[in-house]
Amino acid sequence: MSKHVMIFGSGNGDLPSRMRALEDGISTTLVCRLDHLSRLVEPDQHARLLVLSAEAGLDECVGLARAVHAVHPVTHIATLGEHDQDRAAAVGEALGVPTHS
Repeated sequence: MSKHVMIFGSGNGDLPSRMRALEDGISTTLVCRLDHLSRLVEPDQHARLLVLSAEAGLDECVGLARAVHAVHPVTHIATLGEHDQDRAAAVGEALGVPTHS
């Protein structure tokens, strides 16, 4: 089974590319805030980008994550900042993917 990491945060720096370089077949989906879009590094290297306003509720985020998970199952969740830890936790719980609470 290939690994699919759903990353929450700005995706700044090289952490997403370092994750993908760990082994063949790792793909990433980045969930970020609209105001982070201009700061993304190598956005075209992600399988997809989910861009939400800061005001988007957890239900919207979980709904989008469920849609992604239905076509490309998420195997891991990572957060790269403190702003969206609540989103990561809600999505992990909804998808049954271990992450912090």
